Amino acid sequence: MKRFATLLLMTCGTLSGALAAQPADNLADGRSGDIEFASFAPSGHTALAQGTFDHKPVSINGKLMLPPGDGKVPAVVIGHTVGGLKPVLYQRWAKSLNEAGYAVFVVDSFGPRGMANMWTKGAAEINGAFLIADAFKALALLATHPRIDSGRIAFVGFSMGATTAHFVLHERFRRAVLGDVPLRFATAISHYPSCHYDFVENKPSPVPLFLFLAEKDDWTPALACQEYGAYLSARGYNVTTKVYEGAGHGYDEDLSARYQADSASMSGCSPLVVNLDESVLAPQFLRGGAFLAPGADTRTAAMAVYKWAAACASKGATLGVSAGDGDRREEAVRDTIKVLQSVFLIRPS
Repeated sequence: MKRFATLLLMTCGTLSGALAAQPADNLADGRSGDIEFASFAPSGHTALAQGTFDHKPVSINGKLMLPPGDGKVPAVVIGHTVGGLKPVLYQRWAKSLNEAGYAVFVVDSFGPRGMANMWTKGAAEINGAFLIADAFKALALLATHPRIDSGRIAFVGFSMGATTAHFVLHERFRRAVLGDVPLRFATAISHYPSCHYDFVENKPSPVPLFLFLAEKDDWTPALACQEYGAYLSARGYNVTTKVYEGAGHGYDEDLSARYQADSASMSGCSPLVVNLDESVLAPQFLRGGAFLAPGADTRTAAMAVYKWAAACASKGATLGVSAGDGDRREEAVRDTIKVLQSVFLIRPS
């Protein structure tokens, strides 16, 4: 009898552990802290846009931090850099946003997929499509939390995560992940993004985009993003751009400026833009509008992108805070909170 009881306890413990390990599909229980949830792993932007990616769920992690109180609050989903999760996302960004009254969900898109970073990946190998899926799945999850206002959820990204901020504007990507659910981010905020492989749709997104750029960024140069922002604005998108004079890539980090010799950079690439409403997702050059591969089918267009990236990619870039005007750690946080307050119509306390 004693042996049976022991086996029963062991079985129950195993079952409860298995149940606890299941990714969360809603947060109706009001939990916070470390949360595992399901996303997808699309092979690329074309597969994501066309809905042809493998819909097998992939488990990833996030950490949800709630401000004090029990009333409904706006929320921010944070997307990390090509370097993966860094302490600054918790110590500066989550802390400051919590203090300003926002729930914060920091998503780890790399760790659960067995990656520490993507520093050294060649430009042709850097596929950020799974970050788009992660962002939208995080949005859907937060919308089920009893303390979070589902109509006031923002996306804030840095570097690779900042580029994701541009992608979450587009309806084609949103519907590919969320389907017919009318849920979208209230705004997207992008800090030192790459704007060398861009997207547009015929109908402008209602989601406002805020681009914060670094004048001396030699990794993801500001000029390409200024041009992309102007391109979107001319087509009816709501884009606001600010360039931090004297600042470089990673201007919010607690790190002195240093040269990252093994980093993959697209700074020498002439930027491309893809119209997601075309039957063939063939990129055009942002400057001038010529097609990268005129008359190509989708597969040929994709191969042309790989050749383009391999030809123009380089190694080496600078990361961190420069002295004097390059230090934008406090200003970047203040500017982000001002944007959130204006979008969510919150008066500063």
